[in-house]
Amino acid sequence: MLCGDGREFKKQIPNIGTVGEDFYSFLENGSAGFFRQCSWMGKKYNCDKIFRPIITDEGLCMTFNMLNDEQIYRNNVFPPPINRKLPNDYAFEEWSADHGYGEEAGVESYPRRALLSGSSNALIVNMEVALDDLDYACSNFQGFQVVLHKAIRFPTVTEHYFRVPLSKSVIVAISPAQIVTSDDVKYYSPRKRKCFLQGEKTLMYFKNYTQYNCKLECLTNYTLDVCGCVSFYMPREKYTPICGNGNLTCISFVKRYMDIAGLRRSLDKETNIRNFSKILSCDCLPMCTMVEYNTEITEIDYDWYKKYESIGNKTERDEKYSSSQLVIYFKSGHYIPCVRHELYGHLDFLANVGGLLGLFVGFSLISLLEILYFVSVRIICNMKLYQHWYGE
Repeated sequence: MLCGDGREFKKQIPNIGTVGEDFYSFLENGSAGFFRQCSWMGKKYNCDKIFRPIITDEGLCMTFNMLNDEQIYRNNVFPPPINRKLPNDYAFEEWSADHGYGEEAGVESYPRRALLSGSSNALIVNMEVALDDLDYACSNFQGFQVVLHKAIRFPTVTEHYFRVPLSKSVIVAISPAQIVTSDDVKYYSPRKRKCFLQGEKTLMYFKNYTQYNCKLECLTNYTLDVCGCVSFYMPREKYTPICGNGNLTCISFVKRYMDIAGLRRSLDKETNIRNFSKILSCDCLPMCTMVEYNTEITEIDYDWYKKYESIGNKTERDEKYSSSQLVIYFKSGHYIPCVRHELYGHLDFLANVGGLLGLFVGFSLISLLEILYFVSVRIICNMKLYQHWYGE
């Protein structure tokens, strides 16, 4: 289930249609810890205090600065028991996806603020993995996968990630790109402005709308409709079956169909597969207020073994491990957001029409008064004086 569609291992692994809740315990017990040291804004932390485990499409991962399940999922969702809560000193308050932090949010508010920019205020994570735990059968890449995402969005690792190879130090400089929407555009319907405000579209599983959450919910619903179960990482209600490796082909088919559903609709509007007729109505528009993270990534060798050897801190254990380092920081303390405005309002349209008339026909307000004079006052006076509208 964690090795793609599992075709290479089809003969070795029993064909299981669905699995129980004990599958999550298997994931937790079979995943070795990989944190060695963590620091945030120049201060060292216990990694377990600032990271928490979460189940994703790649299995058990660790997340930093993501909201608790109570803030992400609705009450009907039964999250994996492995998703632990944040400590009490990281309470979620005074923050929203559209407006950010409130006026009363302090320095220690959550999600954590990157108060300063530059590499000296970075999130630095030193990771290690036992050489015996490397799995060359599932993937030709050995290392770590990292996803940058908003705190309210469920991360899909297989779709959007960058890699941290073994024995490498990866430095990531982030430049945020924010799009906000002006008040004038908010009065338009979502179809015209082509984006959703928070609260305009309600999701069944997620409390906050994002385009990625919407797509994941859509994929979850149609996986359940077609396969009769959902994948282990998908949001689900308490008694919804969890797909085993026997349903991997069905899961892959549904996902593949969703990826090309819009293209099929545009190429052949007459074609409609009954079982998937609703799939084209997922209606997952982008958010009107959104933040994207542009990155500049550099990679160098991480000579961790020589470092510990030079300071006399090398142990026999280190010879059996490989380490990597991840450094993430904001490139600048400021950024300029983009504002989504209407291209032409009513006043803009009238102003442009008046300008074009003045340019091409010499039209002005005086010309308009002259026209009104000739079609009203002049005719009335001629009728009284000459009994003809055109006068003499």
